[in-house]
Amino acid sequence: MRRLPSLALLVVGSLLFATGPSFGAVKASASCKQAGKITTKSGSEYRCVKKGKKLVWKKIPKAIDAPATPVVTPTPTASSSSSPSPTQEPTPTPTTTPTPTPTQSAKPLTFAETLWSRGSNGKFPIEDKSFDVPTEIPTSWQDVYEKRLGIPYQAWLAISKNVASNPSKVGNVEFLTGPNTSSNNVNLEQIINLASRAVPSGINPKNVRVFVFNFKDANWADQQFKNLYSNESASFKKMHPDPVWEICPKDREVCYQQSFLDSNLNGVIFMGLVDKGTRAQIEQTYSEFARTFLGQVIAHEYLHTIEAIHLGERRYGAMERTPTWFSQGAAVFVEGAVPNYQTFDGFMRFRLVDSATLYDDCPYSFCIKLNASLIQDYLSLSHQEKNWDNFPYGMKYMMSARVIEILVALNGPDSIIRMFAEIGRGKRFDQAFETVYGVNYETAKPIIARIVADQFANGR
Repeated sequence: MRRLPSLALLVVGSLLFATGPSFGAVKASASCKQAGKITTKSGSEYRCVKKGKKLVWKKIPKAIDAPATPVVTPTPTASSSSSPSPTQEPTPTPTTTPTPTPTQSAKPLTFAETLWSRGSNGKFPIEDKSFDVPTEIPTSWQDVYEKRLGIPYQAWLAISKNVASNPSKVGNVEFLTGPNTSSNNVNLEQIINLASRAVPSGINPKNVRVFVFNFKDANWADQQFKNLYSNESASFKKMHPDPVWEICPKDREVCYQQSFLDSNLNGVIFMGLVDKGTRAQIEQTYSEFARTFLGQVIAHEYLHTIEAIHLGERRYGAMERTPTWFSQGAAVFVEGAVPNYQTFDGFMRFRLVDSATLYDDCPYSFCIKLNASLIQDYLSLSHQEKNWDNFPYGMKYMMSARVIEILVALNGPDSIIRMFAEIGRGKRFDQAFETVYGVNYETAKPIIARIVADQFANGR
């Protein structure tokens, strides 16, 4: 499945926070008159939001500041060994709009400015932030909402422990690099191995071929693919007639990522790279930088090849395969957690910036306004027939990663693989969910929706 950038496609402009006269006393929960209005009082910013039938002021969270005494994140010891799902599923394309440029000032950046800021000399503001390790972590569906602040740490820690304690099951990996392409990533094969170690019960492809190329080499990649797979079956060619051009939009002169299996269940990964100095690179926020220059996205694509092996022939059926939100949410969660398995701070930085369009204080028209009711509707399996295409890209990918985070916190990373396997054996998603997570899906939905809504309403 193609992995298109979510943040680097948003409108260029300055991050303007409207200030002006307030109506009555400006404090949390006091009444206001104009929804969306932002004002400042005593150094704090407040937004006028609708609460029930009333308009009230809500304090906007400030930037996440490092604690006075740095928290030492537990670092597992691990050796430095050294993601789509079936392509029948069309990938939603976000609105083509570049990343806005926040207005910089001497005062500390707000939470939104910290998430949206572009890098300066290769450094992003979010990289200066540290995150507390929670004192309580959830243990069951009965206490997961009460102890929801511990969910991100518990999910990251489960990934970290798996990577530290399991061997890689990756088979032979072949890299083909375009003639005009200089890899700007860290060791991509190392990240593939980390992804394999994170889900030790997963069946890995015996062989993986990775095409590494920039936009200049898109024609080269297209020709290489067609030559190497010229003897493939007619059904394979029908499913993948022009995979390179699906991920290399000519109007943007950049290539993204995609992966699938060939007829022999070997992995095929297209790793489009972004060249330094190009429009796509200049517009990047931290999470997009991490994908393209730190190579995190290959963990996303590799997980999809593992998924496809477990699904078998069911990966071709729109109503039989893994629901889009679970498949893409799992891949986004893995690409954030696996490469950062040694640093909780790194995981949280990527996670927050990648979800910038979903937070309550996101100040743009293209932001996504979430609430528990909308999220619960989104989780309904009635949307599978339309592939969740009636929901925005940010929900199908970034918000879905938060749902997977909850599931991993409660049942570990291998629960993702168990879901793929149960669906591959013919179970419906809701049947597989109850088998793997020990709770009826309809019972879990409102709990999940409340947790995710709370995270985005409170800058978590």
